[in-house]
Formats: sequence, C-alpha cells, structure tokens
Amino acid sequence: GGRGGMAPAARVAMALLVLAVAGADRKAGMDVVCYKSSKPLFWLHVPKTGTGFLNLVFRAGCPQSLTAPAVITPRLLKPYATPPECWKANFSYFHSGHLGVYYGAFRVSAVVGLFRKPSTRVLSGFFDSLHDCEAMRKEMAEEESVRPGAYDRFYKNFTRADVYRYADCVTACATRMLTGKPCDLKGRMLEAYRRNDKALRQRLRAAAAIARARLMTMEFVGDTDDWDSSVRAFASYAGVPLRPMDLRNSHKGAYTDVDRQRVAEWLAGRRFEDDPLYELAAARFVERTRVCLGWNATALLPSRR
Repeated sequence: GGRGGMAPAARVAMALLVLAVAGADRKAGMDVVCYKSSKPLFWLHVPKTGTGFLNLVFRAGCPQSLTAPAVITPRLLKPYATPPECWKANFSYFHSGHLGVYYGAFRVSAVVGLFRKPSTRVLSGFFDSLHDCEAMRKEMAEEESVRPGAYDRFYKNFTRADVYRYADCVTACATRMLTGKPCDLKGRMLEAYRRNDKALRQRLRAAAAIARARLMTMEFVGDTDDWDSSVRAFASYAGVPLRPMDLRNSHKGAYTDVDRQRVAEWLAGRRFEDDPLYELAAARFVERTRVCLGWNATALLPSRR
C-alpha cells in the first residue's frame, strides 16, 4: 500500500511542509546530518513494519556475516556463525521482539527503524493474532484454554467493534515505543482512551511531541510503505551489499481478500495517535535520502504512489 495515490511532486512538497512543522518540536528540524555513526546500533522494531529488515541492519553491524543468527527469527533465517565480539561491539540492542527505546539509548546508540502508515499497520496486526494487543490476546488465551479454536472462531465472526477496539489498543504504538514504553495501551489506560478521557489524551499528545523530537535524532528512518526504497537507501547509507531476501517483505496472513477489504474500509479515514509521527517519518525519509544519497525524491518508486 502507499498513501492514496499522492503524486510524486506533491509528496515532496508535503515532505518539506511536514519537516518545517517539525521545527516547532526541534529547532534544527530541517538539519540532516549525513554520516555512518560509530555508535553501536539499536534496532527499533515497531510491530508490523517489516521483520526482514533486521537482516540488513545485522549485516551493517557485522558485515562479515551473511545473515543474522537463526535465534533472532527462526522462521525467516538460517543459522550462521557470528563472532560474539562483533555482536557485543556493534549493537546496543538487536532482536526481533518489540522493545521501546529507553531514553539513554539516543545518547549512546545509533537508533535505526522503520515506520508504517498506522491504518495499514493496524490492518496487518489485526489479522496476525491481534499482534501486540495484550488485552485482547489475553481474552483469546482464556477462551482457548476453555474451548480450543478461539482464533478460528474469532476470524470467522469478528465485527467492526472488534476491529476498532484493536485499533484503539495499538493506536499510539510507535509513539509509545519511541518514549520507552510498550506498544499497546493496557487495562485501564485502554478503557480510558476508549471513553475519550481528556487527561489521557493530553498525556498522549505530550508523549507524541517527545516521540517526534526523538525521531529527528534517529540514525536512519525508513518507510515500510516504501519498502524497496527503504531497503536500498539503508544499504547505500550503511554500505551493505543487497541480497535477494532483503527485498522480500510479505507473507500470507490469516485472512481472505474479502476480510482484508472489509477491514480496510472500516479503517479508512480513521485517525490514529501515530498518524503525525508517521507523516514526519515518511517526510524525514524523503528528505534524508535526497540530501544524503543524492536521490531524486520524486523518483522514489512513483508507481506505488
């Protein structure tokens, strides 16, 4: 998916506008520093943004390795011996899990990660066993313990209300992870969000401002909705030779095309707490590849716009 057919030139104009607005959060919002940091890498893995990207990140830190160790993502990767000294020296955090970035990491690490349009991230996560929504997954586990087949029944009978509840649960996922918190809203916090609690909404807005400022300090920001461009940009930036597996980023989830279309329609036009952060990330990606790599931003995969 892209961003609704936006013309390439319009996308660049929007990128510059969003980056200019970001200056309100960070005075040097338009500054783009181009270098490969000597700091150890911190892999920020926002759920449903592309696990396979970690192959590239790993080879940036350990260039002598063909692929990451199987222990990271056994479904995708084959075992390959990696010298422990390389691992310890070049990564402050690297795992296929979803750890938020603690504040100190921005001082001692080169934080890299991908961001994805929230509506498509939610669509993907909903059909991936309600990915990273602890509240709903706990309910499913309890039902499964009493009567096996809970997820099968759920996906045959889910309603719009189920989709919206999941969407609310992970509405601020990337924002929260950039401020060192878990992806999802939990328990009373989720309940408060769903009843539009003003105090909670205010706290989320404050967290969003911090997240935007931190995003502007990240070593590399990619855009899952521009997967090929993000992969090629990071490879160029970090000096990592591309491999065929790097460009693959899809697998069939637990849904039919009809299910997917129905949920996509329900989510269309819905606003998410992560929307401003994603817009900034996408704009940052365009601007940084233009300045640092000399790429013509209007030529970044125009067929997907």
